[in-house]
Amino acid sequence: MKRAIFVVSFFLAMLLIGCRQGERPANNAEVEEEMEKIELTEMEEKILCELYIDEDRIREGKLFEYQKECLEQLRFAVNYLKEKYPDVEFEIL
Repeated sequence: MKRAIFVVSFFLAMLLIGCRQGERPANNAEVEEEMEKIELTEMEEKILCELYIDEDRIREGKLFEYQKECLEQLRFAVNYLKEKYPDVEFEIL
């Protein structure tokens, strides 16, 4: 089980290295009004809140483009691991 946790930690760390905070737009209020709401799982919300600032906006499902990219990478990694190791239950720490 420790090996599975290490594999997950390493795999996600490599994917999330590219998830850096980008430049914020000059007028945040206008951009936030135009943002579509994205449904997040509890795990996704927790990880994004730990990676980025403005937790309230993230909890509302309003993500900037670079955060959406990070979410897509996270979802890909989780789905890949579920397919590759169907008998193992992963916990992302």
